[in-house]
Amino acid sequence: MEPDLIIGSTVGADATVDSYDQLSEIAPTIMLDYGAHTWEDLAVTLGEATGAEDGVQVALDDFEAYVDEAAASLTLPGQTATALAYNGADGGGVFSAESSQAAILIGLGFDYVVGPEDLADQVRSDVSFFTAENLPAALANPEVVFVIAGGDEQADSLVNDPLLANTPAVANGQVYATGPTSFRIDYYSGKQMIDAIVAGLGGE
Repeated sequence: MEPDLIIGSTVGADATVDSYDQLSEIAPTIMLDYGAHTWEDLAVTLGEATGAEDGVQVALDDFEAYVDEAAASLTLPGQTATALAYNGADGGGVFSAESSQAAILIGLGFDYVVGPEDLADQVRSDVSFFTAENLPAALANPEVVFVIAGGDEQADSLVNDPLLANTPAVANGQVYATGPTSFRIDYYSGKQMIDAIVAGLGGE
C-alpha cells in the first residue's frame, strides 16, 4: 500500500505497539494511547502529523459549541455521574476521569466519579474493570450512570441486576443509555453520545 504514515494503538484489542519496529521500516509510525487521552488531544497530535492543524481547530471549536448547547438544554438529574461499560455477569468497566466519555459528561455539567481502583480486577489507562461482586462498590457514589456502548435493553439489564439494586443510580432510576458508538469517542461518535444523553434526559 506504500503509506506515507502509519497510525497504531498502544491499548485495546487493536493494539499494535509490539509491531512498532516492523511498521517503522515501512513508513513513519505514530502510536497513540486513545484510552489515556481525549479525542481532542489525539486530533491535535494527528493534525500536527498531517499538516491539518486548521481543520482540527475548526472541528474542536464546533464540538465545544455542540457540548455547550447541549449543556444549556439539560436539567441534570444528579450532580455526580460515571460512564460504565456493563457486561452483566462479567461485571463492567468504569471509564477513567481522563477518558473522552468523562470529558463529555464534565462538559455537560456533571461531576465525574470513578470506582475504587483497589477493588478493580484490571486497571487500564481508559477503563477500570470490576467483577460483578465488586461492581456495586464501584457504583456506590455516582447519582447517575451512563451505559457506554449500549442501548435501552442493556441499560434495562443493569437496572434489573439484583446486585446493583441498592446503588444510588439504580435505586433512583437514573441509568441512561448512550448508544452503540460511545465506546470509542471521536468528533462524530461524541456528538452521537451527546444526542443520546440529551434524549435520555429530556433535553431540547
